[in-house]
Order: sequence, then structure tokens, then C-alpha cells
Amino acid sequence: DCQVIIRNFQQDTIRVRGSSTNSAASLQAVFDFDNTLTQEMVFNDLVRTFGGTREPNGEMARAMPDQWWIHEFGGKDRIAALDWMLGTLRGMKVKCYICSMNVNEVIMEGLLRVGLLKHFQRSEDNRIRIIPRGLPNKGMRVRQNLSTYGVAASKAVFVDDDADNITEVAEVNPGINQLHCSAQGLTAMDCKTIVSHFQKAFA
Repeated sequence: DCQVIIRNFQQDTIRVRGSSTNSAASLQAVFDFDNTLTQEMVFNDLVRTFGGTREPNGEMARAMPDQWWIHEFGGKDRIAALDWMLGTLRGMKVKCYICSMNVNEVIMEGLLRVGLLKHFQRSEDNRIRIIPRGLPNKGMRVRQNLSTYGVAASKAVFVDDDADNITEVAEVNPGINQLHCSAQGLTAMDCKTIVSHFQKAFA
């Protein structure tokens, strides 16, 4: 089972500390892609499939059949759990982002194939909410995104399978809420925990 890392909240409820202003417009959920939204390491699997000589790209991702993508996301039942969680968050006006070391075109193709892309689309222009690579670590990338949209760290949840990423994000963004899943990605229970956090903290 996934381990929920507790930073500023109790294990059974992700309780936000900080501002008491419950503005849905200022809520963010930031997800890693590989081994978090997906169950498998898509980046490595694509590299291995195509000979291991270069970084994966959109062409590689588009070449893979639908069944391959379903497998990478852990099967139809797991995809349904993710769809429920992301759809519920979207209905609560929580903005969902991806912060990954994978390639944007690969991420978008994977989400499209399993029907989850819509949850990361901006309503105003349909652009996908992927936090750009470029900064040295995920902590700085998350901080830049929060700053850009004026979101307090205490009103965001960061989800990742990598302990180093969890640590970096916490150090750079004091007060941020986190869920540390296993290398098999989010479980149905994790999805419920994330939804419950936003329901209880901003009711």
C-alpha cells in the first residue's frame, strides 16, 4: 500500500494549515506522471521498446497500441478510479497539474489514450496543465507554478512516488500537503484520500 507522508496534518485527513480563506479558485493538486498517475515507468518502457538510444517522444508514444497504454496505467479498473478522482476534483474547481520528468508529448498522448486528458485541460484555451521542465528540481517547479497563480502552498497537494521529490517539494514549499505513493502508483484508497482532503479542508 502507498505510504501517506504526513506534513502538517494527521494521517486520516489531509488538514491544511494556513490561510482560512476557502477560495476554490486557489486550489491545486499536482501529480507526478510515471509510477504515480501511471502504474508503470512509461519513460523507461518507451526507451526500452525503441532500443534505448534516445529520450522518448510523441512519435514513440503514438506508435503504442491502446492496450499498451491501458497496461501502463494499471488496467481499466485503476483508470476508472483515477477518472473518478480527477473528475471530482475538477467539479470542485481544483486545478490539476502534472509535474514530471517525462516528455510533454508522451504525457499528453498517454492521458488521451486512457481518457484522462480532459481533467488537465484549461477551460479557457484547452492547453494542458503540465508544469514545464527546466528548473533544477520539482520543488522549484512547484513553487514557480504556485507563485504564478497566486496559490498558497497550504492550499496545494503534491503527489509523487519518489521520496527525494517529496523532500525537495516540502523544503522549497513549506506547508504544502503531500501524498507519497508507492512505485506502483496511486491506489483507489489514495484517490479517495485526496478527494476527502479537499472536501473536508474547504467545506
